[in-house]
Amino acid sequence: MDLQIPGHAIQNSLAGIHAYGLNTASSDEDFRGVFVADKHLFYNNDFPAEVRDASNNQSYFELGKFAHLLSGFY
Repeated sequence: MDLQIPGHAIQNSLAGIHAYGLNTASSDEDFRGVFVADKHLFYNNDFPAEVRDASNNQSYFELGKFAHLLSGFY
């Protein structure tokens, strides 16, 4: 992975077509996950709620945003 996560990834999952076993030889891999922000960034409230790579093949939510999304209150 070349994506710089500002903290520690606590969950990383294969997503998209590979997760369903429908991939072909030309399919790329997609990953989704959750991270805990680095404590210095967290205490300064200076961390992104989500990080993605340029091709959107890797996407990670900060734990607080992930919990908010799970709650159903968008």
